[in-house]
Amino acid sequence: MKGICVGMGRRGRSWYKWAQDAGLEVVGVVDINRSILDASCDEHQIPESMRFESIGDAVKGTGAEVATV
Repeated sequence: MKGICVGMGRRGRSWYKWAQDAGLEVVGVVDINRSILDASCDEHQIPESMRFESIGDAVKGTGAEVATV
């Protein structure tokens, strides 16, 4: 199942790891704060193509079926 992680602050980073460990195919991550988004994605080696600043753009760009918030 394809999913996105919404919010990449401290709690969001935990959800990202949980989603991966649970077998979710994480296809995008979202945060409205670009500096938090980039710092978290750099930490987890998430490529630029998977980074979004809005949920709508993430869903359109990835075809995600579920989201962690």
